[in-house]
Amino acid sequence: MKKSLMCISALIGMAISVFGQTLSNERGQASNGIFPPHSADYATEDRGGHLDTRVLPDGIHDVKTGFIDDWFESGHTFAFDNYVSNTTDIVAWWSLASSNSGWFYGYNASTKVAIARGVTDITQVTDASVYAYEDWSVGPVRPGEFVLFYNTQTRYYAAFKVDRIYQTGALISITWYFQADGSADFSSFSPALAARFITEGVKDGVAPYTIQFTDLSTSADALTITSWEWDFDNDGIIDSREANPSWTYVERGVYSIGLTVSDNVHRSTYVREAYINVFENTALLVLAQNFFRWSTQPVFSRRRVNSGLPGACPAQIGYADFDQTWGPIQVPSSKKIAFSHFEVGKSGQQFDVYIVEGTDPSGAGSLIYSETNLSSCGWSDAIVFDLSFLRDDNFYLRIDNSPPRSFFIAKFRIDIWETPSEVLVVNSSALVGESVNVPIQLTAQGNENALGFSLHFDPAILSAPQIQLGGEAQGATLITNTNSADSGRLGITLALPTGLNFAAGTREIAVVTFTINPATTADSTRIDFDDLPVAREVVDAEANVLQVIWKAGTITIDIINSVHESAGEQPSSFELGSNFPNPFNPETIIAYAIPAQASGGVHVSLRIYNLQGQLVRTLVNQMQQAGRYAITWDGRNEHGQQVASGTFIYQLHAGNFLQSRKMALLR
Repeated sequence: MKKSLMCISALIGMAISVFGQTLSNERGQASNGIFPPHSADYATEDRGGHLDTRVLPDGIHDVKTGFIDDWFESGHTFAFDNYVSNTTDIVAWWSLASSNSGWFYGYNASTKVAIARGVTDITQVTDASVYAYEDWSVGPVRPGEFVLFYNTQTRYYAAFKVDRIYQTGALISITWYFQADGSADFSSFSPALAARFITEGVKDGVAPYTIQFTDLSTSADALTITSWEWDFDNDGIIDSREANPSWTYVERGVYSIGLTVSDNVHRSTYVREAYINVFENTALLVLAQNFFRWSTQPVFSRRRVNSGLPGACPAQIGYADFDQTWGPIQVPSSKKIAFSHFEVGKSGQQFDVYIVEGTDPSGAGSLIYSETNLSSCGWSDAIVFDLSFLRDDNFYLRIDNSPPRSFFIAKFRIDIWETPSEVLVVNSSALVGESVNVPIQLTAQGNENALGFSLHFDPAILSAPQIQLGGEAQGATLITNTNSADSGRLGITLALPTGLNFAAGTREIAVVTFTINPATTADSTRIDFDDLPVAREVVDAEANVLQVIWKAGTITIDIINSVHESAGEQPSSFELGSNFPNPFNPETIIAYAIPAQASGGVHVSLRIYNLQGQLVRTLVNQMQQAGRYAITWDGRNEHGQQVASGTFIYQLHAGNFLQSRKMALLR
C-alpha cells in the first residue's frame, strides 16, 4: 500500500501515573494511589482545549454535550468554559482508583462534585441539586455511572458519564453534558447519531502491528445503528464493516482513522487525524505506561524511583529518575542502530545512554551518548550509533536518567540502520530585521524520488516565510503548506517525475526565506523538522519508505550591528578586532569595521577555520554598509554541533581587504 506524503502526523504519547508512592491530600488523609492531593503539581489546566474533545451540534434542547476520549489519568483538567459559550468556572479532573474505576474532582474551590447513583441515562437527572455534593472528590466511579458538577459561584450544573476506562486505567472516555439554561434539569436531553471510537491498545507499534478498534458511537432516540464503515488509512476505501474490527498495519506511517455509522435515517462520520503511528525496522520500542510500567520491561534495574511530570503535549506524563537496562538486542548486519527519544518535560541537564556487551545485563556498559538538547513534545532526531566495536551478536541498552540528569521520557526506540539518506537544515546567520535564506539539503543515495517534511520554528523571531526550489532540484514539483505559518509550522513536499531519482550526493533542494523580527533579543533560533502539517518521509519511485537522518539547523542572529563610533562619524579604514574574551568558553565576540569610503556597501564574509584550514563556521556572508559591527560565535560548527577545544583562525574578507586572527576555545 502506497502512502501519501501529505498525511498529517501527531505527537502521540503514552502517560504514566504519578501515584505510585504514598501521598497526602488537603484533608491530611494518607493515599496509596486512590486519593491523590489537590495540587497543580499533578494536573495541568486545559486552558487551550488540549484534551481530545468533541462538541456535538446543539439540538432542540438546552443541554450541550460532547465527548472526551483518551483522557490520560492525572493529566489535564477539563474546563467546561473551553467548550461552551457560558462562563461556568466548572473544572473537572480524574485519577485512578482501580483498573476499572476512578476518582473525580471539582478542580477549583467553587466546583462541587457528586455521584448520581442509580442513574443510567442523563434524562433521569430531573433535579441535579438533590444529590449529595462533596467539596473535593467522589469515587470510586465505574463505567456506566454518572458524576455531577455544580459551581457555587456561577450556579451552573454539568455532568460526566463514564463510558470506558482502558489501558489498565491509563485512559478514560467520557460523555459530558452541560445545562446551558442554568437549571438543574437534564431531562430534556435527546441524543443524536454520532460516530465515535477508540482503540484500547497502544497507538505506537512496529509493523506488522495489529490494532483492535472499539465502537463508542451513540444513536438517536428509538433508532439503532445498523451499519459501520471503517477506513483505517483515510484513503477513502472502506476497509471493514464490522462494529469492533481489528486491523493490521504492515507499513510504516502515521495513519488517520475514519468511521461512518448509519441508523438507516442519518449518517455520521468521525475522523481521528494521525491516530496510529507505525514504525519499521525497529528493534526496540519502549513506551511509558501507567503505574510506572514500561511497555517493554527492563531486564536489569539500578535505580527505579517513581517520578512523573505532567506536560503540555499529548504525552502528558513522562518517566524520570531511573537507571535501567533493556535487551538483549541483536546487532544488525549494518553494525549501526539509530536511537530516538520522546520527552514531555525537563528537570536537570541530561540523560546518558550506554551499550552493554556480553550476556550480563548488569554490566556498566560503554557510554556512547549524553542527551542535553530537549526535544519536548516530539521525537528527537535519530542519533546513529556505530556498533562495529562489539564482539558479540547481541547487546543491551542502558539509560541512566537519575538526578540531576533527569529528562521526563515518554518513549524511546532503536531502529536498525542501513545506509540512510540525510535531510539537513543548513545553519545560517543574519542581522536583526533583515531576511535570511535557509537552505535545505538532501544527501541522497541515488534512489530518492520524493520527500515530504515540516519545519517548526519560533514565529516570535521568524516570520513571512517564502519557499522555493533549490538550484539542484529543478524539475521537481514543489507543494507547500503555509496555513500554520503564523504558529511556526511549514509543510513542504518535493517530487521528481515518475521514474526519476535524485542523483547520489549532497544537493540543495529548497530554500526558505524568513524575516527576522527587528524587536528580537535572541542571538540564535532553531529550526526543527516536524510531522505537522506534512509528515517526514522520503520514498523511492515505488513509494517504498526510505531510512532518513533528519538534522535540525540554527540561525545565528547578529543582535549588535551598525553601531557607529559617534554621531556622523564613520570608520576610516577596514578593521578586524581581537575577539573578546580570548581564550573563551562558551562564546566570544568578534568586532570589525567597514570604512566610509566603501560607498554603496561591500560584500563581507567572516569565517572561522581550524588549524588544518578546514571551514568550521561562516558567521557573515552578505553585503554590508559602512559602520562598526560585532557578532558572537557560540563555539558551534555549520551543523550546530559544539566543536572541541583548540586554536581557531577567524578571517575577515571585505572587498579587497583580507585579515586573519587567532583565538582559543577552552572547554
